[in-house]
Amino acid sequence: MTTTTRRPRMSDEERRAYAAQQRAALTAAVDAACAVLHTDPVWGALLTVAAHLPDRGPVNVIAITAQMPTATDVRGKAAWRDAGRHPAKGSTSLRIFQPMKGGGSRAAADAQSGGATPDPTAADTATEQGATGGEPGRRKIRTYKAAPVYDVSQTAGAEYQAPPAPAVDPARAAARLRAAADALAAECPGPDPEAAPADQARALLDVLAAALLTGPDVVPGQHAAEAASAAHLAARMLGLDPGPAPAPQLGGITCGDERMTPAIKDAAERVILAGRRLAAQATGHTTT
Repeated sequence: MTTTTRRPRMSDEERRAYAAQQRAALTAAVDAACAVLHTDPVWGALLTVAAHLPDRGPVNVIAITAQMPTATDVRGKAAWRDAGRHPAKGSTSLRIFQPMKGGGSRAAADAQSGGATPDPTAADTATEQGATGGEPGRRKIRTYKAAPVYDVSQTAGAEYQAPPAPAVDPARAAARLRAAADALAAECPGPDPEAAPADQARALLDVLAAALLTGPDVVPGQHAAEAASAAHLAARMLGLDPGPAPAPQLGGITCGDERMTPAIKDAAERVILAGRRLAAQATGHTTT
């Protein structure tokens, strides 16, 4: 006869301390990833994870890349249970930033135990974007917890059904991207009309990415690298030839904000959001 030993329940103070410890570890993992994000292998892994996980916010894409750069499908326990799967025995969860519930009193208690500074780019589409609410012109302040999630490679159970890849008609994608380029008044010679539709669409991604990601370079070639990376990400999401994606050489540079945010982290956010916007334009999911 086997016996099971139940873990003693943690007190509220112990739970807050544990949550703070998990947040600190996740923040440290993101910081460590940002320190090497300007290297081509890590930057390439980031774009691959971003293509596989289109519903994860940029900071969570960095967090997942730091913990498992081969991740392809990341969900919480409940979502895996709905799919008939569960964390495999001995697997260790990944962690992502997730907004905490509970309003001001919970946030105040959390802050006393080291709550993470709210960062809207940590949000995932399904949980946070567009959900700030509150009075016009005011942003709802949130604190974040380090929530456990699992990649499909860490799960077992029913046969895995991968999310279906989007069906993309290259000719329609090229037409939509051409219209988007015209709306932005993006100057370009245009793709070769004799080229295959997929090649036309890919060329237009480069044009649009360059039009979206502009501004003075902090280092030579910064925005050219960001534009190439955004076009690369969009192409991967659309099933097109991705092309090269050089990392912006922003290692060791911080932005001029009070948080001293790594410049490469801001670049990653711009690239991921621009790449997703381009993919959405190509599939007709947005007109902006």
